Amino acid sequence: MIRFVVGPDDTLVADLAQRLPGRGVWVDGHRDLVLTAVKKGLFQRSLKRPLKIAPDLTETIERLLVADVRQGLSLANKAGLVATGFGKVEAELGGGRVQVLIRAQDARPDGAGKLARKFLAIARDRGVAAQVVDELPSADLSLAIGGENVIHAAMAAGGQCRSFMRRVLRLRRFRTTSTD
Repeated sequence: MIRFVVGPDDTLVADLAQRLPGRGVWVDGHRDLVLTAVKKGLFQRSLKRPLKIAPDLTETIERLLVADVRQGLSLANKAGLVATGFGKVEAELGGGRVQVLIRAQDARPDGAGKLARKFLAIARDRGVAAQVVDELPSADLSLAIGGENVIHAAMAAGGQCRSFMRRVLRLRRFRTTSTD
């Protein structure tokens, strides 16, 4: 769910952190449902006032959700839960510590596929769910990690890992339609 509030200038604002003051309205976290609410005037009706709604509202929401995922990855990295680079990720997979495999959207299929197959096989043998994240391009992964050309990363289990996955799932939900 995404919360929306009215800003001081009567502009509709997405309150992704759910901390802004004022009466809020909630919309299921899919892009198409937000667009439908805008087209049908549901925000104005629910908030009982005329509103200014930016034409790029959904693009802004997606940008904010991507930034939130980046921040989650950065926090997990600072907590020491992230390994980067093909060789290090492959070694971590062999050690069995990996909870989430992260690969850049723009990763070459051969390397990304090799790591994913290995990770899925290990997870299957251990009877655990394999979580593969490929929502971010290399530039965003590099920004989050503070490195250059980050393509592959692996995240170990922990509180920051759970937080990261909640953020990723929220972004995935927004990028899918409500009928998927």
